[in-house]
Amino acid sequence: MFLKTLLVLGFLALAGCAPFPKGPPLIGYDPAPYGDAFRAAATEAVIRSKLGEGFYEVFGDKAYTLGQSGLCAEETLQHFLSLQRGCALLGPGDNPDCRELDLCIRLTVDSRLFKDPEVRSAVEAALLRPCDTLTPPQDLPYARWPSAIGKPATASWGLLRCGSRRQVVGSDIAFHENGAQTVISFTFSLARR
Repeated sequence: MFLKTLLVLGFLALAGCAPFPKGPPLIGYDPAPYGDAFRAAATEAVIRSKLGEGFYEVFGDKAYTLGQSGLCAEETLQHFLSLQRGCALLGPGDNPDCRELDLCIRLTVDSRLFKDPEVRSAVEAALLRPCDTLTPPQDLPYARWPSAIGKPATASWGLLRCGSRRQVVGSDIAFHENGAQTVISFTFSLARR
């Protein structure tokens, strides 16, 4: 009996020493939900940079009722910032080279808009540390509702593990011009302790 107990404890100790996976657990090994969360973080960062307040503070109830009409360009971003009509700051990108095992995401942005140093800086910072730009959902009355910047705030916050010690972060950001759009590629993983 003592030997059996000792063996069980030994196996449990070995199991506890297994290394943590390289990246966060994916929902069905699909990076798309993470792409949506990073897109929301980048949009919040640009709005905060341009207007001095976060998306939900500026938009209020319109955050949930303002529709989107394609990828933002310089003029449509101005309509978005003036609460007239929504647009997507970043769009999903074609990612045939971005396999799930690489934990990478590819997004697109209007090239002329991305040449604005303020926009570019806000987007880059948000992709590296998305939790720093997302609005905490506990402060929002409709945190479980989709908004004009994507999925519910609770979904992005939870998926990126914001509020925990090991958050999801981006790294290895690369840019590639593709005509009127700039393709942004980056990898994501859990932050080191």
